[in-house]
Amino acid sequence: MRGVYNRIAPSVPAVDPHAPEQMAVRRLLALQGYVLPVSFDVPPPAQLEGLMDKASGLSVRIQAWRVRQTETKAAHKRHLLAISEGRATSLPPRQSSSSSQNVFKQVFDWGVDQKRWKDEKKAQFNAHIGREDRRLREDVEVADRKEWNATKNLLWIVVVNAEQDTLIEGTEIVDSAADEEQIPDDEWRAEILAENEADSYMLNL
Repeated sequence: MRGVYNRIAPSVPAVDPHAPEQMAVRRLLALQGYVLPVSFDVPPPAQLEGLMDKASGLSVRIQAWRVRQTETKAAHKRHLLAISEGRATSLPPRQSSSSSQNVFKQVFDWGVDQKRWKDEKKAQFNAHIGREDRRLREDVEVADRKEWNATKNLLWIVVVNAEQDTLIEGTEIVDSAADEEQIPDDEWRAEILAENEADSYMLNL
């Protein structure tokens, strides 16, 4: 069923297998020349103390880990497809922590390296005999389509001061008052106060 959908659905731009693995980095690279440089030099988050805060922080870390795993698997399959189609010869080196003293981590890394080696040899063999790995191609197309759908619905909110605003070209397009919505200060303060009271109530439960 997935193969039928991929054949009848409109094609989407393929992600370059040599592009950065993280989707967020690829999105920022696509905006080069249109926005000012983005700095990630920010202070570390404050230490979480409350039980609710710690539970929320754990949930965020788990979600971030799942996103990284999904991106890593998609990048791995894109590289394998490039090898099987003759656009690459080998997998890029994997960032490993095999120097760790943790035995379980070392065994896990060894298993990952073995699987990567087998996948690479299979893709190289397919390229040698000219055999298409249809399942692999479908997996890559699904990953590319998910990223395309997520990116095209992305809304960028950029906050700059007046001096920086003068450095950006084409601001007259977004500075038009035709679709501008003004929020009165009293409504804004009331909304912030209500949110703070709700947070305080949840923490005191």
